[in-house]
Amino acid sequence: VRAFILIRRPAFLRMIGLYPVAQTRAFDMVSDGEHFGLYIPSRNRFIIGNSQGGRHSDTALENLRPQHILDALLWRGPETGREQAVLEAASEGPKSYYIVHVLRSAGERGLVLARNLWFERRKLTLERMQIFEDDGEEVTDARYSNYAEFSGIPYAQKITLDRPKDHYGLALTVSKLEFNHP
Repeated sequence: VRAFILIRRPAFLRMIGLYPVAQTRAFDMVSDGEHFGLYIPSRNRFIIGNSQGGRHSDTALENLRPQHILDALLWRGPETGREQAVLEAASEGPKSYYIVHVLRSAGERGLVLARNLWFERRKLTLERMQIFEDDGEEVTDARYSNYAEFSGIPYAQKITLDRPKDHYGLALTVSKLEFNHP
């Protein structure tokens, strides 16, 4: 599917997916950061829910949530005062990485792993991000490659997002990227 994504602020997202050839809408999703709406014309379904969670469906498209897309596109470092970071140097095959383990406080349980950010050591580009639930189970595995400059800012042209618990994965290819466009 070809998709168009508009991110107005880090919490506001609109994503329209078009079927190939016919160019009719496969889905239309909008979010204000707290609530989202997902319209699937082929099923005549409109899903409204909380952006942070929700029921899991057996249908991958119905599990699509704007926060999953935002987390992959606008990744963030540790939140000051709420999270801590630990740095690890690692090698995997011929590549070397700096892995930033972001830990969050889980009350009485102490610190739990929130995210892993894998930076390639020579270019310091983000190549992988893993997001974990409080119980340590991985819920998102995003991989980044083919960096190019858009308006002087290096950004990955290929982003692969895997959500195994939600039964879907996305391969995003960035063909055009504009920052702060009116």
